[in-house]
Amino acid sequence: MDTEIEIKLDVDPGQLAAVDGDEAFAVPPVSAEEQRTTYYDTPDRAVEQAGYRLRVRSSKGGFLQTVKPVTDGAGLFDRQEWEYHVGSAEPDLAALGTDDLICLADSGALQSLAPSSRVTVERRSWLTRHGASQVQLDLDRGTVEADGRSCPLAELELELRSGNAADLVDLAASLAERLPLRISVLTKAERGFALADGTLGQVVKTQKVDIGGEMNVAEAFAAIVMGCLKHYRLNEPLVIEAREPGALHQCRVAMRRLRSAFSLFRPVLADPAAEPFRQALCAFSAQLGDARNLDVYLQRDLADDERSPQPAAGDVSRAGSATLFERIVETRA
Repeated sequence: MDTEIEIKLDVDPGQLAAVDGDEAFAVPPVSAEEQRTTYYDTPDRAVEQAGYRLRVRSSKGGFLQTVKPVTDGAGLFDRQEWEYHVGSAEPDLAALGTDDLICLADSGALQSLAPSSRVTVERRSWLTRHGASQVQLDLDRGTVEADGRSCPLAELELELRSGNAADLVDLAASLAERLPLRISVLTKAERGFALADGTLGQVVKTQKVDIGGEMNVAEAFAAIVMGCLKHYRLNEPLVIEAREPGALHQCRVAMRRLRSAFSLFRPVLADPAAEPFRQALCAFSAQLGDARNLDVYLQRDLADDERSPQPAAGDVSRAGSATLFERIVETRA
């Protein structure tokens, strides 16, 4: 059993060229290969219900079976994993590693295991030093397939090979400052489940955050923050790309809950960066609030074609913007 610490960042598939041209990827990769990964579960998702993901990956002529616990992380993942070389792309129930899944296998609950999704990517990998740490950068480009549907995938993974997590976070932040990267909140397995369910790219409402009695204050705060960030990030693309009113509302809800968490835990937040972050969060929430108020107004008083982010023809012009503003004023009057 190993423990991995990694950060996952989403890349817009249409902007991969910007990532490829960055100085961090200017040197030849240490490896480049096609990986084919199949995720397995039962029709009633017994593996997921037990709190795990099961996959078999084909690369370099061999097969690697991996079991990982389900996490609610947003970008940063720190989790155990059990890996075994197996003889084929089919799961080996004798090599599950975790007692929970071994018990399920012994009970016969895993006899109906079947592929839940398949992921095919071209993976290029680099090793780099940052601070006192060594980090592996894996840039994946490919597709996710599930239940007859497919979607593109572009993702950058930063895995800590040696050193400390602070260097890993600092490197991710420096890359995100200059490249079109976003915190990833869905694992490849979760993308497959959402694709199969038809919920990928749909408005997501608030989900329950599990706070256990065994958690200390810091762990509880981290779980709440991660839940809020995941809620926000799942809806953010719909706001940016589709101007979806429901997604905007959910983004506002996510940030309001995050602000509440900072207020609730304020007496125990000793980090000096917490207060500036809280102030920035308040300013951002105010912007979301203004956008939501305007959107509700437009939704109430203007037809759909009049509130579209794009005009019928040509680019958005100052005259066009002024005309829309005048219509809003006239309607309000």
